[in-house]
Amino acid sequence: CAALREDARTARAEAARDAASAEEALERELARVAEEAAEASKDAHAARSEAKAATARAEKAERDAEDAREEAEASARAAAESEKEATGKVLKERRAPRERG
Repeated sequence: CAALREDARTARAEAARDAASAEEALERELARVAEEAAEASKDAHAARSEAKAATARAEKAERDAEDAREEAEASARAAAESEKEATGKVLKERRAPRERG
């Protein structure tokens, strides 16, 4: 009977040690998972920030391209107007000698 009680005490002690060991392992695993989650959160935040910055750069490039297109159109209109005026002057000069003559 005493041997059975001793075996039972030994079994309870071993079970308590096993439970404590399992609890420690669980705590370590939870800490590791929490650390990985924090790192993933930082990475996600950095990725969102980079995406915002890339979007802002793309929007600025689009605005710059639109400005350049508008400037090119204005230059083309000005060049066409200058060409039109120059053509008009040339025609006027050509007509002038005939009118005098």
